[in-house]
Amino acid sequence: MKKADLIVIGTVTSMTCKWDKNKKDIYAYIAIKCDDWLKGKRLNKITIKSWGGEIGDKGISVSTAIDSIKAIVAKKKVKSE
Repeated sequence: MKKADLIVIGTVTSMTCKWDKNKKDIYAYIAIKCDDWLKGKRLNKITIKSWGGEIGDKGISVSTAIDSIKAIVAKKKVKSE
């Protein structure tokens, strides 16, 4: 966590899944409402992009249960795709 640019404690508010531009991989976009900030910029919400998810009858295994989940996020900046 020393290398993280942002560390927040928050609540997952939604998750959507989308194909990559080549329709080869699925990514989950997880929206998090920030409740507390341990490091970095104080943001109201953040979105995490994670490999995996389901679209229609196609899927890559990840947990999609988001009700009442608390999240602790340590995020290091990465280059845009």
